[in-house]
Amino acid sequence: MQPPTSIPPTKLLISTFITPYFPDDFKRRLSEVVHGAPAFNLSFLNGQYAEGSRIGGFDQVGDIIVRQHRAKRSVKEITIEYRAGDQELVSELIRLLGPALTPKAPVPDPKMKRPPGMAYFFEMINGNPLGKRVIIAEAAIEAAHDLSFEDYRSARLSLDILGRLKKLAASHEFESDTVKYRYRQSLRRHTNPPVCLHEGRKVLLRHRIDAIPSKDGRTLTMHFAKLPKGKILVGWAEETPF
Repeated sequence: MQPPTSIPPTKLLISTFITPYFPDDFKRRLSEVVHGAPAFNLSFLNGQYAEGSRIGGFDQVGDIIVRQHRAKRSVKEITIEYRAGDQELVSELIRLLGPALTPKAPVPDPKMKRPPGMAYFFEMINGNPLGKRVIIAEAAIEAAHDLSFEDYRSARLSLDILGRLKKLAASHEFESDTVKYRYRQSLRRHTNPPVCLHEGRKVLLRHRIDAIPSKDGRTLTMHFAKLPKGKILVGWAEETPF
């Protein structure tokens, strides 16, 4: 089944299932499919269930994330997160897993208009007006699938600061202490900056900005570069101790 042509191939999609398998048995079955089916000849399986198993591949639009939930959801629930351009491969995965998966309608969170998780948050940023000034690279969205950071308000504040860097150069002293701290932090340069591929070119992510959670937890660190015409590219995201 192909996604509608109106959906961009990078659009994040999620499907929810129930499985009769326990984690070790499901992992074994998933491994058999990925390593044995011709459709996955150019794919590979990585990751443990605590973080979510990833199916990567040279002919895929993005990684296919397979999670068996243990904490907030039933141990029997599976979610598959993927890009719209990989719908055909995901449909084949579901077919091959057969009785290991029974479709389930996801229960929406009434407080959110999108699925939870930083990957969907970053995708939302790319689709709203802020995304015209602050671009979230696909690599950062892929990395965000493994992040547990949930303080979206703090993350949004840091991204808003990146979108106002030029204006803040003259006005940051009149901002709150939080904005002043994060603005000054964003001016520092990496000694060994990570690299991101953007529009076919390697870009050095020389700067970083943190989003600090309001409650206990790890800090979201976003690595970014300044592009021409004042735009910002967030090319990588990770969680670090504060």
